[in-house]
Amino acid sequence: EGVITRYLMEELHIPDYLARMAAAFSTGNIGRAVRFASSTEFEEMKEDVLSILGHLDSGENSVVLEQAKKLGEYKNDIRECIDLMMLWFKDLLLVKATGDVNRVVYQEHYPTLRAQASVRGYHAIEEAVKAMEHAKAQLASNVNFDNVMELMLLQLRAH
Repeated sequence: EGVITRYLMEELHIPDYLARMAAAFSTGNIGRAVRFASSTEFEEMKEDVLSILGHLDSGENSVVLEQAKKLGEYKNDIRECIDLMMLWFKDLLLVKATGDVNRVVYQEHYPTLRAQASVRGYHAIEEAVKAMEHAKAQLASNVNFDNVMELMLLQLRAH
């Protein structure tokens, strides 16, 4: 990840926060990292996903269900959306375990991450990751998209 981040910053002049994000998201594939770092569509999708995640614990279930509809706009890229969410929960785990902002991918959202980490136990974070993995598997099985997204987002909320 560090090599990819440096490449994106030094060779392509990508801002550090976006380079870190694209590198973390790329799973070691430099082509994927470059594509994500230079795509305005990816940036918009990331911002929408982060908005949904940042508001998971506020509001009623009906608000979460509205947010699930927003994910419908990214139906063709839903695996990437869920991967972005998984990075968020990886950050939650890091914040909960270490409090270290420097190892967090979504550093600009550290206050929200810290707040969410304080109301979630390790088991709840693990269950959220399982819910996302389960949603990916269900989507591959051609089940109803809206139902899968609604259930997944409800399972990501703090209980």
